[in-house]
Amino acid sequence: MSTTTALLQDLMSVWTDLSTPTRIGIMGLGVFFGVQLWNMIPAKDAQPDEPPYLPYSIPWVGHTLAFARDSSRVFNTALQRFGLQPFTLKIAGQKHYVLTHPSDVQAVFKASRSLTFDGSTAQVLKLIYGMSDDPDISVEEMLHGGKHLADGTIMEDPHTWFRRELSGKPLEIMTDRSVSEIHRNLDAEFDRLVESTKNAADGQEDVGALLWARNLLSDAVTAACFGPTFLKRFPRTIDALWEMDDGTYKLMYGIPEMFAKEVYSAREELVETLKTYLGDTEEGANLRKGALPIVVGREDVMKMAGVSLDGRARGVLTILQAFHTNSAPTSFWFILYCVITPGLLSRILAEISPAYSAPSVPGEQPTLDLTYLVNPKTCPLFHSVYTEVLRLVSSTVSVRVVDEDTANIGGYTLYKGAKVFCPGRPLQMSEEFWGSEAREFKAERFVARPQDGTGLKMRPFGGGPTLCPGRHFAAIEVKSFVAGALMRFNFEFPEGMPEMDVKTPCLGVMRSVGVCMTKISPRPEWIKLCASLSSTEEKIEC
Repeated sequence: MSTTTALLQDLMSVWTDLSTPTRIGIMGLGVFFGVQLWNMIPAKDAQPDEPPYLPYSIPWVGHTLAFARDSSRVFNTALQRFGLQPFTLKIAGQKHYVLTHPSDVQAVFKASRSLTFDGSTAQVLKLIYGMSDDPDISVEEMLHGGKHLADGTIMEDPHTWFRRELSGKPLEIMTDRSVSEIHRNLDAEFDRLVESTKNAADGQEDVGALLWARNLLSDAVTAACFGPTFLKRFPRTIDALWEMDDGTYKLMYGIPEMFAKEVYSAREELVETLKTYLGDTEEGANLRKGALPIVVGREDVMKMAGVSLDGRARGVLTILQAFHTNSAPTSFWFILYCVITPGLLSRILAEISPAYSAPSVPGEQPTLDLTYLVNPKTCPLFHSVYTEVLRLVSSTVSVRVVDEDTANIGGYTLYKGAKVFCPGRPLQMSEEFWGSEAREFKAERFVARPQDGTGLKMRPFGGGPTLCPGRHFAAIEVKSFVAGALMRFNFEFPEGMPEMDVKTPCLGVMRSVGVCMTKISPRPEWIKLCASLSSTEEKIEC
C-alpha cells in the first residue's frame, strides 16, 4: 500500500470519527476560506485598465442574486468601497461598468458613438417587451431610422419622433386633454366621496394611497391619449399594466418565464389587448377614435416600415407603460410629503390656491390657471417639493452598450461587449454634492436654487442626447393632479411615513414597502369655492 493511500485512509478514519456538528463546522470554514481566497484572485476576464470588480463569491453568477434581492445594498457596498469612482459588476455572466460621478457620466453621454443608447434600447425592447425582428425590419433598424417607407418618406428614429410629438402644439393638445381628464376624474371622485362619507362616523374613507392615485391618474391620461372608449372596452388594462410594472425588473434581467409567470402573463395580456386596438377591423378603428398622434401616429410609421401587428402592439405597449410607470408613484410620494411634513401643507395650499378661480356659472367647477400652477416663479415652493420628491424617490439608471473599446472614462478603459450603468440615486443621496442632509427631505431645497434640480447631479429623467422627451408633460401631469387632489381632499396618514422599498430593483420611481393607507375626506373649502361665483372674486381660504 502506498504512503499516499495510507494517509488518505487515516484521514477518512479521522473524519468519520468526528461528530456531525464538527464536520459541518469544518466544511463551513472550508467554504469561508475558499470564498476569501476566490475574492483575492482577480476575475479571469478583468483587464488591468478597466474599472475594478466589486468582489463576488460565485463564478459567472457574480452579483446577480445579490442584485436581484437588494440592488440598493449592492450599490451602497460598492460606494463604501470605491466612493464615486467607477467599478464593475458581473450580472448574469456579463460585465456591467457602473459610473456615478457627474464628470464620468458626462463623458459617457459624450461618447455616443462608442457607448450607444440604441444597443441598450434594442436589448430592453427584446427583454422587457418581447419584441423580435420582422422579415422586413429588425428591432435595431427601427431604432436607427432611415428606412424608406411605403409613402415615400424616410422613417425617423423614435427619439427624434417623440421629441417632436412631446413639444409645441402636440404637447399643448396632449396637456389640455390630460389635465381636463384628470380634473374630471377628481371632480367625480369628490362627488362620490361626499356621498360615501355622509353616514361615516368620522366623515372619512380608508383607501390605499398609491392605488387611489393610480386609478384616478392612469385612467385620465389613458382616456386622453388612447381615446375615450379604450378602457371601457378593456377595463383590466391598468391592472394588467401594473402587474407587469411590478415585475419589469424580472424581464429586464432575463428571468425565465417559469419563475416569473405573473409578469409574463400580464405583458402578453396587454399585447393581445393592443393587437385588438390596433387591428385593421371596424372595432379597432372605433377604439382608436379620439386617440392622439403620439399613439396612433407612431404605429402608422411602424406599419409602413413593415412591422407586424404583434410588433406594433409591443411598440405601443412601451408608450402605454411610459405614460404611467412613474407618474402615479411620484404623485403618491408628493401628496405624502406635503401632508406629513409639519407646517408644509398649509403653505402649499396658500401658494397654489390663486391658480383656482370660482366658477362663472352655477353648477360648474372652479377653473384652473395651469400656467400659474406649473410656473416655478409663481409657485416656487410647490415646484421645490416636486423636485425634492424626485430626488429622493427616483431610481433611474441610464444604460449604454460598449460597441467599441472606449478609453479615458473616469481614468479607465471600457471594453467592447460590456454594459454601462449610470444610476442616478447614489449621486442623489451623496453628501459630497447635497451636504450632510442629503438623505433628508427639505421642502425648500430648490426654492433659492431651482437650477440644482437639473444637470448631471440629479437625473430622474436620464440625460445626454437621450434625455426623456416626456419630462415636461410628466411635470405638468403630476403637478396638476397633486394640486387638484390637495385642493379637494383632506388626507391623513395614521401610520406616518412608510418605508421606501429600496431593495426591489427599480427602473423609475420606487414604491413603499407594503400598502400605505390614508384616510380621505372632502375639503369644505372646495365645496365653498364651488358654490361661489367668479363675479364675487371669491378665492378659496386655506
